[in-house]
Formats: sequence, C-alpha cells, structure tokens
Amino acid sequence: MAVQASIPLCGSIQRLRGNQQPSIGRSSAAAAPAAAQDVVLVSGRVFPVQLGDPFLPAAALRASILGRARSDANGRFCIPLDPAPAAGQPLTLLLVVSGGYYLNRFEGSGSFASFSLPAAGSDPPLLIDDRGATF
Repeated sequence: MAVQASIPLCGSIQRLRGNQQPSIGRSSAAAAPAAAQDVVLVSGRVFPVQLGDPFLPAAALRASILGRARSDANGRFCIPLDPAPAAGQPLTLLLVVSGGYYLNRFEGSGSFASFSLPAAGSDPPLLIDDRGATF
C-alpha cells in the first residue's frame, strides 16, 4: 500500500462588496483579497441547518476539523495536512465568521460545496466572502 505524503492545501479568499448586478456602461464592484480571514478544512460533506442558508452556527458543525489557517495580505492560505486525507474523501472549506462558519456555495444534495484533494495542475480552491454584496 502506498503512503500518501503530507501536503499543504493552499487556496485563496476574495471579498465581494457592493452591487454585483451587471449593468450597461457600469462595472460592478471588484473582488478584493480577503486578508486575515480564518478558514477551516473539515472532513466530509457539511449540511446547513436550513437548506440554502450560507451561515452555519458553530454548535451545528458535526464534521471533524482537519486544519485551520489565516489568509495573508493577498488572501492566500495554506492548511498543513498531516496526515493527508485519503484520495477521494470529500472535504469542505468554510470561512470562520462570528458565531460560526460561512460558505455561499452548495451542491445539488443541499450540502455546502465539497471537493477532494486536487490533482496536480488543478486550480487551487477559491472561497468567496460575499456577505457585503448585493445581487
């Protein structure tokens, strides 16, 4: 059996603010890096308390936290994985916010968007904090 080496999971976080509705002749507010934003990596799929609610109270998180990181000035983060999760295991990244967690991306099953460890050459995870945006 091959042993998977410990690797960091790196990604970035961007904040959206302002009116994000497209309009002719005006550009929407741009995304900016989210500096000093905490993020957690949890094992498995995570379901919101209410279907479609992007906020999850801290007490409602039932999944194991595999790692935590804080983004740098450019919104980038790296979470050390030791040991690395098994290939194909679903993982979920959540933003840490006051009182709980936030992620405004969902899968068809109603869970927050999950992923497996990326293959070499794939895009790193991108989290969007859109709490200050209107759509």
